[in-house]
Amino acid sequence: MEKSLIKISNRLRWVLLILPMLAFVLGCNKVSLVQHSDTFIKTYKTDTSATAISLTQMPDGGFIIISSEGAGQPLMIRTNKYGILQWNKAIQENGFQPFYANAFLLADGSNFVAHCQSNIYKFDTLGEIKNSVSIPNPNYLTFDDMSHLGSDFMLPACSSQFGGASESYIYVYDENLIPVRQDSFKTAGIGGEIFGLSINGLSSSGTYNISGMIYPRVNWTTYDVFKLFSAVIPTKGKVTETMIDSGDQTSADIFVPQILTVDSEEILLGERFSSTTSIYYPIVVKFDKKLNLIWEKEFPVLTASINPYSLRLCKDGGFIISGDIGNTGTLYTQPYILKIDKDGNKQWDKTITSASLEGSGIFYSGTELIDGSFAFVGSSSQFGKGLNGIRVLFVKTDANGNL
Repeated sequence: MEKSLIKISNRLRWVLLILPMLAFVLGCNKVSLVQHSDTFIKTYKTDTSATAISLTQMPDGGFIIISSEGAGQPLMIRTNKYGILQWNKAIQENGFQPFYANAFLLADGSNFVAHCQSNIYKFDTLGEIKNSVSIPNPNYLTFDDMSHLGSDFMLPACSSQFGGASESYIYVYDENLIPVRQDSFKTAGIGGEIFGLSINGLSSSGTYNISGMIYPRVNWTTYDVFKLFSAVIPTKGKVTETMIDSGDQTSADIFVPQILTVDSEEILLGERFSSTTSIYYPIVVKFDKKLNLIWEKEFPVLTASINPYSLRLCKDGGFIISGDIGNTGTLYTQPYILKIDKDGNKQWDKTITSASLEGSGIFYSGTELIDGSFAFVGSSSQFGKGLNGIRVLFVKTDANGNL
């Protein structure tokens, strides 16, 4: 009996000794788990220069980044929810050139569609190509942007030639890349030569809503060369058009192929240049469905140029704009984000700075995530730091743009 009590006492002593150690070990494990931050800055080295143009959050919380790599094939990057690289893969096909501007995840959640030079490609979330289609008149493609509307994809193309007789095309494909329709129209119906085009919508009657940038057929000043426009292109009848004119002949507007349609109203992103200050800055324009101007907002920073590249709708009805900012006359730019409300009023803006981003940084695309935070992708060049070349940049901020 006494020996049994001694054994139990010894076991209790060991348990009491082990418990603090176990608690310490569990505590260490807990600390290691929280070392992953909900906000981060990540760059990913690739074999050649890379520029990320698309970001998609997957059901497991991780991300797929689609990037154009050098002058060869595009690159797919898979990370976990903390931005830690899981794998990357070059999407291989002969003559497969970098993407233009975007890639869309289909409703099935397992395939992407992307415009890439003179082709449209469908590929799965592992980077395997499922289908492709060649676009007619590939030489007509300029600064144009593919739109995902319902179950169809629409790609516009324009010749950007002077003379008033040039022709623009609109190609429509379904999610299996089967051609649905092809239309064309003379740019003489618009108030100038088109130098960039995006499709905002297609009605049941076959009427297109388009937006873009034109060179007006009137004698503007040297600097007042480009203007933004929206137009309705019917299959028959007269074209309806609205052109944005700042009234200041020392400024010109550059089209950024980012158009949103919200409750039948169109939101257009542009970039305004002032020859007086030599500053570029974002402008956002809102039209109603009849192309009546609702508002036009400017967002200048007096000491630096801002180049916007992406416009996305937020859950609160406002918009997040991403791009870069840099002091005039300097080489380097820094990633930049701007949040505006549904009426186009500025709420906040942020410039992303970090020791890991020494060199030039640009955001080409941004989006609001399920939890209300934001994620952005682009490129970062770090020449002279032993990291020569352009890397894929991935940044996740909180709901207020903070790291």
